[in-house]
Amino acid sequence: KEIGIIEMKIFLIGRRLFMYMEAVDGFDPDRDFPKLNELPRYREWDVLMSSMQERVPEAREGEWWAAMEEVFDLNW
Repeated sequence: KEIGIIEMKIFLIGRRLFMYMEAVDGFDPDRDFPKLNELPRYREWDVLMSSMQERVPEAREGEWWAAMEEVFDLNW
């Protein structure tokens, strides 16, 4: 919540994690997520989560998490 995330849920299947989140207007993942690395508890969490997943083939070079394209929203 310190960086503008309002809601976050993480789902696990096998070694894949799916994260759903809602953020404040103006939230920029490239700018705001790195701020979390300053928090010791977050670094512990990141090590734990990294042990449960593999980089997806669709991720770009140097990218761990890959953005997904929204293809359906019941409220459209």
